[in-house]
Amino acid sequence: MESRQGSGMKALTLEDYIALHVVMHRRKPFASALFPLIHKEFMAYHQSLGDVRAYGFRNLLHSQDVFSLMGIGGQDEIAFSSLPRENQAKLASEDKRELERKAGEFLDRQGYLSKLMNNQLFE
Repeated sequence: MESRQGSGMKALTLEDYIALHVVMHRRKPFASALFPLIHKEFMAYHQSLGDVRAYGFRNLLHSQDVFSLMGIGGQDEIAFSSLPRENQAKLASEDKRELERKAGEFLDRQGYLSKLMNNQLFE
């Protein structure tokens, strides 16, 4: 996949990215990156389509048998901690915390932080 800069497009700022997905969520929720963060709506939608097993990210992180947690039988036990890390940002911890803070503030200004928090199923 080609990067935005490689295709001649300017890189998105954090605020641009969030604003884009807020607009997308208002127009077509299923296409936005925010939809999975709005847990109750996300789960209700998927439960309307079929059997869904809800679990929190902490449950997944601490699981010694991720397939069993997900309801997938017939697989060897595998701990989440043994899986390879992918797509991890190469940022210092302080920078990650600053980005999380800025994202939270921007989501709040867009009116979405409270929506996310009120729809949270798991911590």
